[in-house]
Amino acid sequence: MASNPAKKTCILHLGEKSTEEVKSFTDETWTKVLSCQKERLNLFANSKFFAIKLPGKYDDSIGYHLQCYSNFTAIPKNRKETVSEKTASRVTRSETTFSSNASTSIFPRVCLFCDSATKSLGKNRGKEQLGSCEVMSAADNIKEAATVLNDYRILSKIADLDLIAKEVKYHHSCKNKYMKQAQRQQQQPKEQSSRIKSHEMAFRELERHINDKLVQTPGAEALKSLHQKYIQYLGDEQSNYSAQCLQAKILDSFPMLKIAKDSNKQGSVVHNQVLSHDEAIGIAFFDGHKIKETALYLRSLILEAMNSQMSLPNPLSPEVLATGQDETPPQLLEFLTVLLCGVKGNLTEKKERHVQSVADDIMFITTRGRTKPGKQLCLGLAIKSLTGSRRVVEILNRLGHSVSYHLVEEYETELATVIQDKGQLLPDGLIQAPGLCTAVAFDNYDELCETLSGAGTLHDTVGICYQNISDQNETTVKDGGTSNTHQDTTRPACSRRSFTYQERNLEPYRKKPKMGQFAYDVTSVPRPQELTLLEYRDCLWMMCMESHPTPLWTGWNSLITVDVLPQQRVLYLENITLPPTRNDVVLETMKIAQEIAEECGEDYMLVHYDLAIARPALQIQAAEAPRFDNLFIAFGPFHISLAFFGALGYLIDSSGGPEVLTESGVLASGSLNGFLSGKHYNRCKRLHPMLATALQILHFRFFLSVHGSIPEDLLHEIFRENKTPDTMNALEANATYLSFMHKYSEFTEVTLSGGHGATSRFWMIYVKLVQLHLMFLRACKTNNLSLFVFILGQMRYLFFACNRPNYARWMVRYFLNLANVDKTHPGLRNILENGALTVNRTGMPFSRTAADLTLEQSLNADAASRHTGITSFMTSTSARRRWLITRSARSAIIGSILQKTGLKSPDEGMKDLKDHRIRKDNEDMTKVLDTISTHMNPFQTESDDNLYCLSTGKSVPNDIKADLLHCQELGKRWCQEFEDGCRHDPARFEKAIPRRKVKNFTSVAVKASVKSNKKVVELQGTRDLFGRLLYLSSKYNLDLNRVFSFPLTPVPLSLAHIDGSLNKTDKSKLLHKLENEMDSTYPGSPVDVTLVDGMFLLHTLQNLPVTLGEVASLVLQILCSMSERVDMICDAYKNPSIKDLEHSRRSADETAYSITGPGQHRPKEWQKALKSPAFKTQFLKFLAQEWASHADPNTLAGHHVYLAVDNVCHHYTVQQGSVIHEEAADLACTHEEADTRIVFHLSRLTNEKPTVAVRCSDTDVFVLLLYHISRMPDKPLVWMDVGLSSNNTRRYINISQLVAHIHREVLEALPAFHAYTGSDYSASFMNKGKIRPFDLMRKKQQFVSAFACLGRSDKVDDNTMMQIEKFTCCMYSMPKLSKVNDVRLALFEQKYALCKAKTQPLSKIKGVNPSDMPPCHSSLVNKVRRANYIAYLWKNAPARNPSDLDPNEHGWLLKDNQYVIHWYDGEQLPQSITNILSKEDTGALTDDTDEEFFSYSSDESDDESDDDDGD
Repeated sequence: MASNPAKKTCILHLGEKSTEEVKSFTDETWTKVLSCQKERLNLFANSKFFAIKLPGKYDDSIGYHLQCYSNFTAIPKNRKETVSEKTASRVTRSETTFSSNASTSIFPRVCLFCDSATKSLGKNRGKEQLGSCEVMSAADNIKEAATVLNDYRILSKIADLDLIAKEVKYHHSCKNKYMKQAQRQQQQPKEQSSRIKSHEMAFRELERHINDKLVQTPGAEALKSLHQKYIQYLGDEQSNYSAQCLQAKILDSFPMLKIAKDSNKQGSVVHNQVLSHDEAIGIAFFDGHKIKETALYLRSLILEAMNSQMSLPNPLSPEVLATGQDETPPQLLEFLTVLLCGVKGNLTEKKERHVQSVADDIMFITTRGRTKPGKQLCLGLAIKSLTGSRRVVEILNRLGHSVSYHLVEEYETELATVIQDKGQLLPDGLIQAPGLCTAVAFDNYDELCETLSGAGTLHDTVGICYQNISDQNETTVKDGGTSNTHQDTTRPACSRRSFTYQERNLEPYRKKPKMGQFAYDVTSVPRPQELTLLEYRDCLWMMCMESHPTPLWTGWNSLITVDVLPQQRVLYLENITLPPTRNDVVLETMKIAQEIAEECGEDYMLVHYDLAIARPALQIQAAEAPRFDNLFIAFGPFHISLAFFGALGYLIDSSGGPEVLTESGVLASGSLNGFLSGKHYNRCKRLHPMLATALQILHFRFFLSVHGSIPEDLLHEIFRENKTPDTMNALEANATYLSFMHKYSEFTEVTLSGGHGATSRFWMIYVKLVQLHLMFLRACKTNNLSLFVFILGQMRYLFFACNRPNYARWMVRYFLNLANVDKTHPGLRNILENGALTVNRTGMPFSRTAADLTLEQSLNADAASRHTGITSFMTSTSARRRWLITRSARSAIIGSILQKTGLKSPDEGMKDLKDHRIRKDNEDMTKVLDTISTHMNPFQTESDDNLYCLSTGKSVPNDIKADLLHCQELGKRWCQEFEDGCRHDPARFEKAIPRRKVKNFTSVAVKASVKSNKKVVELQGTRDLFGRLLYLSSKYNLDLNRVFSFPLTPVPLSLAHIDGSLNKTDKSKLLHKLENEMDSTYPGSPVDVTLVDGMFLLHTLQNLPVTLGEVASLVLQILCSMSERVDMICDAYKNPSIKDLEHSRRSADETAYSITGPGQHRPKEWQKALKSPAFKTQFLKFLAQEWASHADPNTLAGHHVYLAVDNVCHHYTVQQGSVIHEEAADLACTHEEADTRIVFHLSRLTNEKPTVAVRCSDTDVFVLLLYHISRMPDKPLVWMDVGLSSNNTRRYINISQLVAHIHREVLEALPAFHAYTGSDYSASFMNKGKIRPFDLMRKKQQFVSAFACLGRSDKVDDNTMMQIEKFTCCMYSMPKLSKVNDVRLALFEQKYALCKAKTQPLSKIKGVNPSDMPPCHSSLVNKVRRANYIAYLWKNAPARNPSDLDPNEHGWLLKDNQYVIHWYDGEQLPQSITNILSKEDTGALTDDTDEEFFSYSSDESDDESDDDDGD
């Protein structure tokens, strides 16, 4: 039937109106409704649906809601059965089935109201009989009552019926009850309305209260209290409204409230959900009076403790200040513990520290400073020492955390006075007993007031004493009366703030001592027996780093090492306020060491110095013999490590290894100089092993590729993650393990002997040198004397090889002294082996440190911040002397504060074992491995006699290669010559050592000559030349703004390496970024044409046959397997070419090569041969001839193969079973690069919208395809087939889809952007990469437009140049500047300027890294010209002759028939610097001089650490 929703009504509807659509009845639904109505009349005594009257038939005016229909027809099956049974049991003989709307039936003889025939009147009262409706008024009353009660059941029975005629029956009691109910219903609305209104008003008042007290300010209140308020608001004390009803109503109105029940049965609490259960109970039931009582009680305890406290004992000491006057009442601590942790809270170390800190503040503030806890005393002294700021101390004092600044100065003065009056040299706490391996160490401390000239600086001499902690009862303690015994309580008031210094009288020493004889019985030491197993352990660690997340070397070894030696205590000696290199000061330190030996009953005393102090100490010992013969002068291992790191840095400088670290991001470019010079101990200690291990991992993979995998039975044990000393010992007893490690060691020896090429040999030498230092570090961390002496003997050779004359000379003496210790100091070996060699402060395994490093990490690190020192009171002699004399005391105080606050640095091994450190270290290792892979893996399967730079790929001359590959042999020979000379003439020892050193990669740095009116100065472009020139500029107050407008270096180091080779970046990151913007899958349609980069294909060939003819057949088979048409497109090697520098970078071998025929054997080193343009040219010509003469027709049948070689394109096909060879004239062109020639071939395809696959992995080709396809009117479907199957990277990129996705203007800008930021032709910006510059360009329309303009013509307009210069400024994070010269100056001032380091200006200039700055404007202009030339060439790729521009006019110069980069126009240096150079000794800019300025610091300590504790 047709539906008319506007007039249709639902006849099944009961209740409120509905907006649901009314549907029309069908025969089926109508029959269902009639059937359900009959069932309801039969089954139910009453039903709300009885009020529904159904017509005899349906029409368009009636219908149903789906919900109403569902309700009406829903009669459960079980209901049908049970109800029918009950109904059947009640039916009497006179009753019949009826219908409510029947016109002839009478009502059954049951009560209209209760549906029962009889009704009991109660016990012994019988039953009530039915009555009849006999009068009209009774019938009307019944109908009226049913209407009032809205009783559908009754209304469905009697509606529109004559009750008298139908003989309706009912019990009179039922009727009376029914009528009363209706009467009450009529009266109820008036009363109920009034009551409802009262409740609404009461609840609104309660809502305001709840909103203020519980919601706006999260709070809690007892439900009983809220109920009482509600009843009061209601005004009805007799109301029976329950608290449970109110609770439900509150929760319904305020969903953010919750109910908490008190365990003590005090009732429920309504509270804001932000409060916990305990907090809510406490707020609701805690009595404010109890708070006051508790506060007063605690106050009384505090004041009582104050009245009974003792004064600070005399004499004052760091221990007294650390203890303070704090006797905190235990009740206060208990109160704070419950307050901070709760009743059942866990009192962690951190919370315990907080409890004590708050308690100290309460004690100090409550007593108005009369009680001075240790925190308030030490914190003020520590902050003053660390910052030198009075304002900071006063802020802490105002907040109650510290005593006042005046008291700080008074206590500091008293400490100085006590130390001065005590007049003893021995440290407090020294155990005066023999056998504790007592030793001392002295060092210099610079008080940070350096000047440009280096004169007028302040230094003092500091020292520590350390000894084993004995398990025996230590009774003899040298405490100097400073222990906190509270014996002297009559303490005078501290009032002195100025300090009267008494000059220390040192024994003068005016001699000029010299070393004596050079006679030693023992000149060499045997190799330790355990060394081989220890070397295997280092290899095992490398394998673990390769396989799974592993701690760094120190952390890993701490898991498998047991230290049986006792822990040691470190004591501070009184500092001497004079430089330690003075002979009288050195003599004083030697006397102190002798006095300590005498007090402790030791025959000998070990004294650690750095080289600058040890040298005069040895001279004095020799000159004054036998006075100091009981002293053994030791050189600090920490300073030896620094010198060794400097030598390592010299060997690998500009080799590509350091560049790998900076490019991977594990070393900041600004820290590169410090890393190479060995200044940054922690960075060197972390990054040298990381780089060496990454290289060794690549070497180990090479080993596995040759000798197979690790034996199966070793895999579990080798790669066990939870190694212990026991599992390590068990593994080292495994014969299979030892055999496998021996096999790898033999393979390593082959590499070291040159069997795998010169580059592999050099980097394995570096790996071995790093492992040599790790072994030296292991000797220190395990106190292994024999290993220490042997490794020291090996390390000294590198000092000779790398021109470290001081360490070369004195390490010879130190090694021989150690080797002969049994003769010169009988019994000292036992002291050294039992703990005196190094220091163990923590008691943890593998945690021992060198004595001089311990001094740096404790006394020097704790004394003061190196950023302030004593510069804040340089004008006060008294303050300066007080500062110097209290150095040891301040160190102890700061140490106690750091200990209390948990800021004491954990042991190095423990730091390495933290999860975040393991994760970080392994991520960095992966970055280094990936970066090496993107440049050059030195451990390739094919050996090569050239030594290549990893970052540039350029080989070094043979003389440099010979020096680097034989550096150890040269160092050993020079060392032996020196020792032999000293034995022949002892005076030779202190004579100058010839300044000779091995040449390194920097020896090929570009040199430039600068001219002045008087002379010509030749400058070599070493890494530090930039800083040296700036030093001269600063020294002579030149205008730096003008200085930075000149290049300063022969090549801009932001674009090139020091040897002039171009800086390169990972171009593929741009490809990956754009590729990931769309999902690409394998092309569904068949590929019509495949364009193949020929050189890429030849490089991917594996398992090559023996002869060149067979190789040609293999190549043809591969091509024909790709598609019906295949174009193999190759580079043309022209001369001169703008790729001359690139060919040089790839170390092209220019040796002539001839191919005589197909039977000639292919080169054994195929990859090496492909680096030679001569071989590639000959092989491609051979391919063209071989396919024309000997191509297999069966292979070629059905295919068209094109071979593009030089300016010709060869076409091969099969006709009538014969190979047809012809030249494709339409594909002849003058393109040099296969990159552009691929586009040329693509533009010449005649098919209508063919499907093309480009087999290549070059980002240059990717960029060219995006640009040119976007400009084609009939765009073909182009895919790029990239990657290799061998490493699971082969995939397809839908170029056509990317073209549609990327904005057209960005595609227009892409070629020039790629050329500007780095391609095969052009240099990249150091450490800038591709991704960030691309995002930067994409965000700014003016940058997109500027790059889109490049390459459109042979000229660069001024606006384009301005915008690209602005873009370059933004690349260097200077968006507010628009000139690169201004950016250079701004970056220098930001990082290195003198105004930033007024107290130590030279240290800033030392670190200048020119690669962090953009090139000057002159260099940038030429770079933009080159980018424009390249973009012009690329954009004209579809042309037969893509470019007629002259490179000489676009940033290149033709020299010796080769194009070289023309870096800048104009002069390299301003004339002012040139004149200075002509006046000064030009040697000041060479590597051999200016050592004072550029020498490494011996004061590096752990405050230079990059380590993050992750706290």
